[in-house]
Amino acid sequence: SINEIWREHVFQLSITFHGGDSLIAYTWGDTLHCNGWTHIRSICSGGYEAPDAQGMWKLTSTLKEYVGTFTGVAKYNVGALNDPTVIYPVHGGMEDWAYGASWSSGGVKCAPTTLAAKGMYPEKQTVYGNSTHRAINLLVETAYDKTPAEGMLGTSKDVFHAGGGATGAEGD
Repeated sequence: SINEIWREHVFQLSITFHGGDSLIAYTWGDTLHCNGWTHIRSICSGGYEAPDAQGMWKLTSTLKEYVGTFTGVAKYNVGALNDPTVIYPVHGGMEDWAYGASWSSGGVKCAPTTLAAKGMYPEKQTVYGNSTHRAINLLVETAYDKTPAEGMLGTSKDVFHAGGGATGAEGD
């Protein structure tokens, strides 16, 4: 499981890819670091600045410029996951767990409820040292389409070229 990989290795940077928007976002993205959030009003009114927010903003802004634009998609929006101008807060996101599970006050816990309820996952494996979960984990929403055409995805070689090389990249 992802939890076991993170317990055995130290990560500095990781990325989760999704579809449905056009953004690169960073922690905080949970409801614990979100002022004004309720189940009825799922919008933050502040409190979304992580300790490394300035560095994460610089990293995501640089990636935004490197990626460029695609057919039908403007340059990616960047910012904190629970900043209402970027996206919205979630409960139990991978990004916050990867960044703060080992040190954040109040904790960002791993709670595998389906396996734990069956007694198949020991709770002791969800307790971390103070240095295991400090990776900057970015959420990249690649496009508004949840399942973009294969030609929009590019290739592994396209990663090394600003603006990509996929069919959808401008300048092809």
